[in-house]
Amino acid sequence: MTVSVSLTEKKRFLHWFLENQKLKKREGRWILNYLLCDDRALHHVTFTDHVEFCPRGLCLSCRGVEGLPLTFHKGKIRTADGDKAFHDIRMNPTAPLYLELDYAENHRCSNFALVKEDNLFLPNDYYVTAEEKGRTVQWMDLQLLRKQRDQLSKRIDEAMDVRDKQQFEELSARYVDIETQIRNHGKDS
Repeated sequence: MTVSVSLTEKKRFLHWFLENQKLKKREGRWILNYLLCDDRALHHVTFTDHVEFCPRGLCLSCRGVEGLPLTFHKGKIRTADGDKAFHDIRMNPTAPLYLELDYAENHRCSNFALVKEDNLFLPNDYYVTAEEKGRTVQWMDLQLLRKQRDQLSKRIDEAMDVRDKQQFEELSARYVDIETQIRNHGKDS
């Protein structure tokens, strides 16, 4: 679900930001002031995070936080040149621009929360940890073993119904093997 942030809310936030935060590069301040003055361009700005995944993004960092002062992404091109970023924004005011503002406590800032939108370009597993991926793979392996066990159980019943002793013994041995794997599955972690 996408929520549209009004132009008024965007302007209010940018005014607050410029009054309360100190950017590492003055070009970032120029760009934000330009956006405040150009409603057409600001209308196409989306405040989000991880703009490196977006088709056209600008990340501005404030003093007191790690990270590059200014990074502009467009397609596969990345630059730290504020003039090039400004030129592209000015020449393409109706192209969507994803803006990330990196400052202390931005994740706890109510002003930012009012304008921040989800980044629809993030990979689906971006926030999934390696441990979670491992647990998911383990769970899927266990489900597969259980499915194989259930199928073997049906085939064992069928072998018994037709009195096929050799088939019954082969399937029973595989069934016992899978049961052992299921029991030992949680012990490996």
